[in-house]
Amino acid sequence: MRITAPNATTTHDTVLFATDDHLLDTAATTTIDQFVPILQANPTAILTVAGHTDTQASNAYNIELSKNRAQKVEDYLVLQKSIPPHNFASDGMARRTLRFPLGITSMNRPTAASS
Repeated sequence: MRITAPNATTTHDTVLFATDDHLLDTAATTTIDQFVPILQANPTAILTVAGHTDTQASNAYNIELSKNRAQKVEDYLVLQKSIPPHNFASDGMARRTLRFPLGITSMNRPTAASS
């Protein structure tokens, strides 16, 4: 995730998902929660959420999965943390931009990574 805001530092972090999944676990929400105070203190901040996948499935499937991952992060912040929806710029990257080298399959499943 990347935050762009006046007087706010840019922050990067990664939320990992299980293979073929877009559900947030406790580790994911703990990571995402780090962004809440920054977003609350900077009402004009934009949080960029980019969903990624590995190369395990077709590109069409991975595009949908990566969009679902990015949307899940956004939904969590809007519905659980009351962050306004206008604070987000989200995209599903699928496998266009792998966050980790090929062959490291346990780590190729992040979302919420800087783009």
